[in-house]
Amino acid sequence: MSTDSQTLPKILESYIIKCQRGEDIYVVDVVLHPLCDLPSSDGTTIGFSGKKIQHPFETKTHMSGKIPISSYTGEFCSPDDKEALENPFGIFVKLDGSNGCVVRIKNGWMFCTRLDLGFKNGKILVCGVPYDSAEQLLALGFIPCGPDPRIECPDAHHSKLHYPWMVPIARYVNDNGHSMEIINSIPRQDTAKIYKWNLVAFQNAIDSKLLDTIPEHITQISVEQMGKQFNLKDEDIFPSTVGLVPHNSIEVIIPDELRTFEGMVAVLKAIPNIEGVIIYGKNGKILKFRRNMILDDDSAQSTDNLPRTLKWGKGKTGTDWAHQVALL
Repeated sequence: MSTDSQTLPKILESYIIKCQRGEDIYVVDVVLHPLCDLPSSDGTTIGFSGKKIQHPFETKTHMSGKIPISSYTGEFCSPDDKEALENPFGIFVKLDGSNGCVVRIKNGWMFCTRLDLGFKNGKILVCGVPYDSAEQLLALGFIPCGPDPRIECPDAHHSKLHYPWMVPIARYVNDNGHSMEIINSIPRQDTAKIYKWNLVAFQNAIDSKLLDTIPEHITQISVEQMGKQFNLKDEDIFPSTVGLVPHNSIEVIIPDELRTFEGMVAVLKAIPNIEGVIIYGKNGKILKFRRNMILDDDSAQSTDNLPRTLKWGKGKTGTDWAHQVALL
């Protein structure tokens, strides 16, 4: 993508939605934000920490033949979740790839990818290597995505818990031209081999020179690493190459009246080509609303009468929009 295109905020698509509760008609815009002015909730970071994101609504399980499927009930999980949806800082297109981030360092950027750690015998496991404490991981340069889940879920079996961290795998310093330096921070891992395509995506970002256009007050941006090497879903594969897509770059402007369960369902029915949305509440809550958690009303009229969730529609997918904001 050329640097000039990053300075032009624009509406990618507009959708006309008729609310099921009445005859009112609303417009929902999908907006591309310029790299130089991505929405930031705190003024210094863009996106989220990498912590696992929860759903705003309760779920239940149905049997579609012998296959269990989960769907939203329409009931909020908590008053805070309702508040987040009704008063959002922003609602953005959810992209599916591999989570990572770029962190500002002196004269350049450090690139991290998310790694889910586990537990065994009271120790934190990093690719099979046990560590006694989070402090040891911090010494390796790892960045925690959230608190220790053993504290948040003391009654859960520790072997079932995931402890996500951002782990540095490369850095880029302007003084060294456009080459990157690989960081071997993960024990027993050959970064160049194991993270080959992650590094290609970062090198593409370096070559684009778009990282140099990010305002100096921004210290960290979470990104989606996208491409067929990261995602095997046919309906949501990044075209042609691999790249980094900054989070918060594709916003869905949803009117107040549609920020209800019924309204959000109507939005995803009207936009049949995105996986879902990420909701950033002004109260600090970050939530995900996914189309594959919504029951398709038409499935009840099908010949087999089995429940199904919303399918993808025809036309461009959210990844086609993502390609327009990728660091390429």
